Amino acid sequence: MRELCQLLQIDKLCTPSYHQACNAACERMHHTLNTPLGKVISERQNDWNEHLPYVATAIRASHSDATGYSPNFLVFS
Repeated sequence: MRELCQLLQIDKLCTPSYHQACNAACERMHHTLNTPLGKVISERQNDWNEHLPYVATAIRASHSDATGYSPNFLVFS
């Protein structure tokens, strides 16, 4: 894995498990994804994979206050 990371010029970081402050961007994305996903799944929470593409599409199309654009606009324009 070390050689692959060097080949691809990837800086591999290790963070402690379950410590949100170390992985703030990742944890924020989980929150952004889990909030709308939690509103559309069933009570048994076994159908989340069916709703995930639609929730991801909605997130990608949403306007970002930080950039002023949607992720779709930034990627495809």
